[in-house]
Amino acid sequence: MPVVSVVLPTVRGREDLLDQTRAAFERTTAAAGVDLELVIVRDRPTCGEAWNDGAQAATGDWLLLGADDLVPHDGWTAVLDDVDRGVWPAPWIVRVDGSTECCGTLGSGLLLDDRARDGLPVNNSPVPLMRRDTWPRVGPTIPAHCYSDDFLAWRARAAGLEVEVRRAFKFTHLDGQIGHARLVARSGADRQLFAEAVTRL
Repeated sequence: MPVVSVVLPTVRGREDLLDQTRAAFERTTAAAGVDLELVIVRDRPTCGEAWNDGAQAATGDWLLLGADDLVPHDGWTAVLDDVDRGVWPAPWIVRVDGSTECCGTLGSGLLLDDRARDGLPVNNSPVPLMRRDTWPRVGPTIPAHCYSDDFLAWRARAAGLEVEVRRAFKFTHLDGQIGHARLVARSGADRQLFAEAVTRL
């Protein structure tokens, strides 16, 4: 049976969020007949560092780099076929009240709304999903929280992958606040790190 490895960074105090997210991945992959390898990475300084460590430990056919407060919807595994064809899918993310947070992004925080059509070319995916054997071509990402996803999508495009909206790749953002303020405070430094990393490649 095919296996998807899901990397979930988390920090102390977010156990309830992690439990909800873990349960949703277990339920949705089982319903789709896909085996799940959950890689929980705890208390790293940044999301990027957690993703790098989790990707190193993953062994599945596909690699999804998630968050402890992004809960997958039923049917998200349908995009695995697109991933096999070279698509880097950008998700549709909704808030707890059902309103759209983004349906694709142009990167650097420029979010598109739910009018974005399926297949629309975009610049970034907040939930990187790839064949695991793609990771050596695009990773590791920068040791940042903000822009670690932008960097991976930039590398994915350079590797010839198509970054596109896939509306079936859908999540609810629980928007956990523990640890959030510290990460937002470093966004300017992370942006600079991203810019420097891209220009060095």
